[in-house]
Amino acid sequence: MLFVTDKPPNFDLGLMPGVFLGSFIAAALFSELRLEGFQGGAIVPRYLLGATAMGFGVMLAGGCAVGAGLSGAAVFTISSWVTLSTMWAAAAATDRLIDRLIDRLIDRLIDRRDAGALDQPVPAPTAAGAHA
Repeated sequence: MLFVTDKPPNFDLGLMPGVFLGSFIAAALFSELRLEGFQGGAIVPRYLLGATAMGFGVMLAGGCAVGAGLSGAAVFTISSWVTLSTMWAAAAATDRLIDRLIDRLIDRLIDRRDAGALDQPVPAPTAAGAHA
């Protein structure tokens, strides 16, 4: 999919790897090279999966749909406004759906953990001063 057209490779092909490599070298030279993550690593796979799906979709579409929508919206084309509105609505619906699914999953995990904690015997209270 990378070379669908008959055009030879040019500047665009090296742009993303060049930006990555340049920022890596600059961070290493200025002693700012470090790995950063999210608080609570459980969300990282979701972001990686989403980024992969977006990259795959961009390759299938032959370019960035959001950029094309914004460019068209800047000159007030109806199709771009419809496309952007649909993207925003779909993103909002997906965000709400994912949040609800994650909330349900967390609730189930908490319920399971609490259920296991209730299986422990509870000691009987003793009267003050009584010897057991």
